[in-house]
Amino acid sequence: MAALTEGQQFKNWQKSLCSHHPAVCVFFDVGGVLRALMKIGLNLIAAYCHNTPVNHTTFQQAMRLILGEAQPNPTLFGLMGFVRASDVGSLNVANAGHSFRLVHLGDHWRVYFSFFGGRIGAFVYFPGPNYESWKCADIVAPIRSKEWQVRTTRIVQPLNVKIEWRKMVELIPSLELQNCVSNIQVLIRPRTQ
Repeated sequence: MAALTEGQQFKNWQKSLCSHHPAVCVFFDVGGVLRALMKIGLNLIAAYCHNTPVNHTTFQQAMRLILGEAQPNPTLFGLMGFVRASDVGSLNVANAGHSFRLVHLGDHWRVYFSFFGGRIGAFVYFPGPNYESWKCADIVAPIRSKEWQVRTTRIVQPLNVKIEWRKMVELIPSLELQNCVSNIQVLIRPRTQ
């Protein structure tokens, strides 16, 4: 229990005139975000695609990225990641929590995410087979419930999304942000074995 109080704590915070909210800074690793989104997408395919094997052979590229055996190509950051919340608004179900759409088109899976009732959206895609009788599945995952709902169809229903890493107002419109500033920094790290 003593360890729970360790770590950074806010000290000497003060509110001044014209400051309704404290300054908040959010850091995230773009490559880590892509890996996490791919892992969620691959887990959804493994859970709801009973005829499609999910392994190192069938989903080789995605598995290598998820496990850190390969580094994401920087061009992927413009193709996958966070999207404007309004782009995945059609997935939102009232009081649903999280919603997902799996679409198989050509030889690629496209996974659309709507987290926290549509507050944050995301998108990833990766190559892999589909041995299911359907091409599109909508999954609704209520928060604090194991009663997930799945609806499948043979009709391909991709969404038109715009990848966005910087404009927090478009990414999370439900937050009241003032003077939002964002920055992307690329750090080159030596490869670890």
